[in-house]
Amino acid sequence: MRRILYFLLLVFLVSCKNSENIELSYFELEDFPRTKYCTSKSISIQVANSLSYHVLHDSLVLVTTRGNGGYFVEMYNLNSKQKIMDFAQKGLNANQFSHARVVLDETNVSSIFYLYNVITNSIVEINIDSLLKYEDSYSFKKIYFSGYTNVPSFCKYDETRYLAQNKYYSIVKDLDNDVDRFLFVKKNEFDITNSTYSKSWEYKYYLFKVLGIQILLVKYK
Repeated sequence: MRRILYFLLLVFLVSCKNSENIELSYFELEDFPRTKYCTSKSISIQVANSLSYHVLHDSLVLVTTRGNGGYFVEMYNLNSKQKIMDFAQKGLNANQFSHARVVLDETNVSSIFYLYNVITNSIVEINIDSLLKYEDSYSFKKIYFSGYTNVPSFCKYDETRYLAQNKYYSIVKDLDNDVDRFLFVKKNEFDITNSTYSKSWEYKYYLFKVLGIQILLVKYK
C-alpha cells in the first residue's frame, strides 16, 4: 500500500514539473447576469422627515431630520431595526441646536462624526462610543468657523486645528479673488459673533455649489 502511495506521489510531481501550459480565465462585466433587484435582505427604516442617512460602525444608522420631533438626529440599529436614541435637541441653549445635520466621511472607520450648523457656521465633533455611553448627559462642544470658510468642506488637521476651504477661492486663476485655497481654523478661535462675518464686498466673485457639483460665480458690482 505504501508503495502505491509513493508511486502516485511521484506521478503527481512529474506531471506538475512537465506541465508548461497554463490556462487563464478572464471575466468581463457582461459575463455576469444583470438583475433588477438585490438578492440580499432589505433593511427598511422609514423616517417621515428624513434628510440624509449615514452608516457608522457597520450597524448604526444616523438619520438627519428637519427637527420636527424636537431632535435633529435619530439613531437606529441595523440588526434590530429599532431606534436607539434621539440627539441634537432643537433649541437655543448651550447644549441644543438651532440647526444640525450629520457630516461623515464614508471612508471613515473611526468612531468620530460631525454635526454641522449652517446657521451659526459651526461644527460639533462627536465620538459615537461616548455618545452611546453618556446619552442625555453627553456634552456637545461647538466649534465655530470663520465666515470665510466653506463649511462643511473641512477635515481635522490635528488636535487643535481644522483645515477648511476658503469659499472665495476658485480653481480658475482669473476668478480666485487672489486668496489662498485653504484656511486653518483653531479650536475656540471664533465664536457665534464672528462665525458668519466676512467682508464679501472686498471680493469680485462669490462661489457656491449647486446640486453639490456645480459652481456658480456672481460678480459683485
